[in-house]
Amino acid sequence: MEATHTMQDEVTIRQIIRDLESAWNRRDGQAYARPFIDDADFRVVWGFKVHGREAIAEGHQQIFDNQYSSSQIEMNIEKIRFLRSDVAHVETVHHLRNVELPFEKSIAAVVLTKENDEWR
Repeated sequence: MEATHTMQDEVTIRQIIRDLESAWNRRDGQAYARPFIDDADFRVVWGFKVHGREAIAEGHQQIFDNQYSSSQIEMNIEKIRFLRSDVAHVETVHHLRNVELPFEKSIAAVVLTKENDEWR
C-alpha cells in the first residue's frame, strides 16, 4: 500500500525531474546538482558512486565540458511510488542523444525525501 501524498507532492517531484533534464541540456553542473542533498550518493551509468552535491556538480560539469558537450537528454518518469508521505521512489528512463554510447537508454532510480516541505 502506497503512503499518502498530495497532488502537489507529485507535481513537485515531476518538476525536479524536468529541472534535472533542463540543467543537463544547458550543460550546467551546478543546476544539475541543485536538487541533491549535501551528502547525496549518485551512482553513474558506468557503475561507480559519487558522494556529495559538490562532487555531483563538479563531475557533471566535467562531462558537460568534455565528452557530453553536445549531448541532449530526455528523462521520462515511468513510476512514482510514495513509500511514506515524505519519501518517494521515482523510476526514470533516460534517452541520451549526440553522444556515442553502447546503449540507447538508461534507467535510473531516484529516492527523494521531503524535509521542511521541500523535496530533495
